[in-house]
Amino acid sequence: MINSRQFKGGSRWQRFVELEKPVLKPSPTAPISLGRWLLPKVVPNNGYVCIDKNWYSLPEKYIGKSVIPKLYAEAVELYFDGRNQHFCVATHTRCYLVGEYVTDPSHTKKTKREREANSYQHYLTWAEQTESSFLVVLIKAQLQVKKTDLATREACKGYYDIYVKCKADGENTLRIYFNACQEMCEFNKVSVSDFKRTLRLLKKSTQPDEKIITRDIDSIT
Repeated sequence: MINSRQFKGGSRWQRFVELEKPVLKPSPTAPISLGRWLLPKVVPNNGYVCIDKNWYSLPEKYIGKSVIPKLYAEAVELYFDGRNQHFCVATHTRCYLVGEYVTDPSHTKKTKREREANSYQHYLTWAEQTESSFLVVLIKAQLQVKKTDLATREACKGYYDIYVKCKADGENTLRIYFNACQEMCEFNKVSVSDFKRTLRLLKKSTQPDEKIITRDIDSIT
């Protein structure tokens, strides 16, 4: 055999036994599976993406967003925001039938009570109960500017979460909250990010006045 032929320093086989064999790692127990990346797909309102003539479910929060499918012989993986393994948001067993809906039980929609607690109507009712016509206008505007129901609810939830924090801070902060709503309507702005910026500016504008009032009171006393 060629590997047994002697040369200076030994043979090829001798080198293998002495140097290479001790550092060899065991063969993988599972066969290597090759996958094929597909073009990005936008998740429609029903929460399923079509891959190879079948539909695969995703969590509700990815509706309206783009995911990247990876197709294996035995599985389908769906990635969000890149192809890194850490961004895999759903894995399904591949279906070879046509027109089938493959659903992960954890991706099922919320119960009726859960949907009502986080629905657009829930936030609209809350806005009306605050008796702020400007807040009602902002909540209604979310239904017009957002492309999906999920995006509408997330925007309304943003206004609600800020309201809860302002209410916890006291009446003065809550009054600034409603003033920010009025200013948003006057400047035809509706996004939550613009509202946060407006609220922050109004809070800063009130701080100097409060300091002046405090100094005046101190001087009187």
